[in-house]
This record gives sequence, structure tokens and C-alpha cells, in this order.
Amino acid sequence: APLSYHIDIVPIRSPFPHLFNSKMAALKEFSMEEVSKHNKEGDLWIIIDGKVYDVSKFGRLHPGGMPPLVDPTVAGKDCTDLFFGLHRASVLNEPRYAKLQIGVV
Repeated sequence: APLSYHIDIVPIRSPFPHLFNSKMAALKEFSMEEVSKHNKEGDLWIIIDGKVYDVSKFGRLHPGGMPPLVDPTVAGKDCTDLFFGLHRASVLNEPRYAKLQIGVV
């Protein structure tokens, strides 16, 4: 009699979902001019290390609250140097922060 096999196909979850998610394939490229238009509370983007983050709803989670994020030197701008002067680089790899990335410049 022929052998028969049963194979279960089980979806697996990546241990690094923030590195391999469907959003990553669809990251949009923005101009600096486009990012600069998003510079107020409720519509707030920033650039860190060439990556664009939508931090519009992040103020309540940010330890410093919303004021540092809406500062004119931060809101809608490249704040890479300022960010790395205050935070560890590994912070951006944490899933709760990595999910804020919406594109690149």
C-alpha cells in the first residue's frame, strides 16, 4: 500500500514582527517639504535618521508629553541629532515606537 502523509500548515509568527511586517514593504518616500507640512498637534511628523515618524498621537505616551514634540525645532523637521542626544538608538527598534514609522525621506 502507498504511504500517505498528512501535513499541517500552521501560520507562524515572526519573533521580529517590527522588522518583517507588511507595512515595511509599503513604506512611502516623502520629501522634506511634505514632512514640514505636518507640524502641529494632531498632525505631527518628524524625521529621525532618514525615517519619517507620525507622532500625532504619541504625546500621551511620550515621557516629556506633547510640548517637546510640537517645538518648532522638532515638529515637521529632521530632529536626528536632538533625538540621539536624548535617547538610545535602540528605542526606535522597540515595536511600540517602530510602528510609528510611516516612510522615509
